[in-house]
Amino acid sequence: MTVDQQRCLRPLILCSIRSRASKQRASSSSPNPGTHRKRQKIEGLIETRLVSANEILEEHFEGAPLHLLSIDAEGANFDIFRSIDFGRFSPMVICIEAQASIEDHLRALGGAYRLIFQSPDNFMFGPRDLDDAENVGQNDRTAA
Repeated sequence: MTVDQQRCLRPLILCSIRSRASKQRASSSSPNPGTHRKRQKIEGLIETRLVSANEILEEHFEGAPLHLLSIDAEGANFDIFRSIDFGRFSPMVICIEAQASIEDHLRALGGAYRLIFQSPDNFMFGPRDLDDAENVGQNDRTAA
């Protein structure tokens, strides 16, 4: 295995979470009902190839418009977001679980998008100008 192949392998941790019913049973039999916490247990590790967001977009949106890009990757959101080539892939709407400032997100988008919605947990971005909306959603192969 080459060094590049080794770098692309990352452990995938398999966890189990107790079901709601088992948590309710546990809390009703405990002296302090409602004080239970989610219990996770590592079930095993699987080595898997790390695939970039650009590879996924290229494979699944080659020559097709990308209407909505939603990123929620349990702590890796902004790293994934920054890695996307938004010059090549231009989603009409981008939704991301916020982990950095709005300004950092807009800087990563390179000026083509603006904030269109903000919730306590998420940012949504759309085309900066409505005139740009007809070109947004097309990747570089379909816009030509």
